[in-house]
Amino acid sequence: MHPSLRRPRQPPPPPHLAPLRRRLPPPPFGLPGDLGKGSALGGAGAGGIPSSRAGRLPRRRNRRGRLLLWRTPSAPLFEGKRGSLLPARPPPPLKATRCLSRGLHEALAFLLALADPPPLPPPPPLRAGRVRRAGPGPHRRARQPPQPRWSFARDRQPARHGMSVMRRIILVIFLAAGIMYVILLCNLWKTNNYWLPPTDSDRRDQLIACTTKPSVAAFIKFDTLYPFLCTNNFLQVSEQHGNHKFELPYGIMKAEQFFQMALSRLSNCGLFPEDNSNPSCKKCVVVGNGGVLRNKSLGETIDSYDVIIRMNNGPVVGYEGDVGRRTTFRLFYPESVFADPVHYDPNTTAVLVAFKTHDLKWLKDLLSGQRLIRTYAFWKKPAMQLIYKPHQIRILDPAITRRTAHDLLRLPTKFSKHEKPKHPTTGLIAITFAFQICSEVHLAGFKYKLEDRNSSLHYYGNDTMFQMAQNEYHDIAAEQRFLKELLDRKIITNLIEE
Repeated sequence: MHPSLRRPRQPPPPPHLAPLRRRLPPPPFGLPGDLGKGSALGGAGAGGIPSSRAGRLPRRRNRRGRLLLWRTPSAPLFEGKRGSLLPARPPPPLKATRCLSRGLHEALAFLLALADPPPLPPPPPLRAGRVRRAGPGPHRRARQPPQPRWSFARDRQPARHGMSVMRRIILVIFLAAGIMYVILLCNLWKTNNYWLPPTDSDRRDQLIACTTKPSVAAFIKFDTLYPFLCTNNFLQVSEQHGNHKFELPYGIMKAEQFFQMALSRLSNCGLFPEDNSNPSCKKCVVVGNGGVLRNKSLGETIDSYDVIIRMNNGPVVGYEGDVGRRTTFRLFYPESVFADPVHYDPNTTAVLVAFKTHDLKWLKDLLSGQRLIRTYAFWKKPAMQLIYKPHQIRILDPAITRRTAHDLLRLPTKFSKHEKPKHPTTGLIAITFAFQICSEVHLAGFKYKLEDRNSSLHYYGNDTMFQMAQNEYHDIAAEQRFLKELLDRKIITNLIEE
């Protein structure tokens, strides 16, 4: 037969419809059947199309005048040009319920095919053999039904999908384990008071090894903590002490960078000198600046203590007979620190009590060698130079000041807009500091005669008690009541007998 007279091959159905046609159950209503045998257009047999209706279908003939009419497996009658597929007969009009059931049926079958694709048949042989001729004419020959295309990529797809699912499961497990580890680490850091770096653990053990009197522990009711901040871990320690919840002066919130800049200029954060073999179990005396120290001749008694704590600009030079010569710790703020080198003591550790961010800026600028220009943020002109070396300076943990205000003096945590906030004096902060590092605490120079407005306020200078009464930032009456309670319970000892 001439090649031009051969019947063209029927194009196979689209690959994405082949699995769906095999899995799709028969619909619940009749559809046009395949072309029957024995009639011009299939006859009027069962499922066939009557010849009277066949004339209504669009027809195309080949060069010999034969109808281009054929059928495909598992598909209704198709007719058309080469490569085009047209339904041989339009479906009969369906009711609304049948349309709905048909749509749901096809959607369900499509989802099932996507969820669980059917296995592909075995691949066809490399070359399909010829079949014998059949049909009414000598040139009519039966064609082998088209086979679905074989794809090795699709056969490997379930394996790749399974591997991707397994990788995702493993990744989720590792991520969940990492998140649980971080949460557990954070909880242990916050709840375990002994979760500290090795250096801080040694410092804490030194403080706990020799605790204060049982009466002090029963009255104070708070744990011992290391009083100074260190540059390597001050954020972790501050979070453990609760400083991240409060702003200055009782916390570090919104001032972390200023603490970091100031701490980076310090070369040491130790409690006592390195050559001290027994840093704990100390007998301490806190020397105030009260005028009651005048003409008391307590200099030798004060110098006999292991640790001597002073505050602000209370001088020693010229008052050795009343207040002694030695100083172990001196608490200060920018407006009350010494600027005259005559007061320099190489054995003194200066402790900054920060009340505002400008205090930290001031310390950083002076330690960096910068000249301080802006002084508007201070209530009094601060020192323009430091007489202490960087290795002698420490920064007090705000938790000490917060314990003094909230736990000991029980000052309110919030104040109204028309009321000035109350803060503890440096003397009360020094007493709380002594409770953290000493096993026995004595006092000297903390008696104020508030009823006598003309009495001396300090053992130095000419200030009177009237100026203390005008101070609105301290609650002197509350502090005096607290000290009296400590003395009555014999938690502390006053060196000046009344």
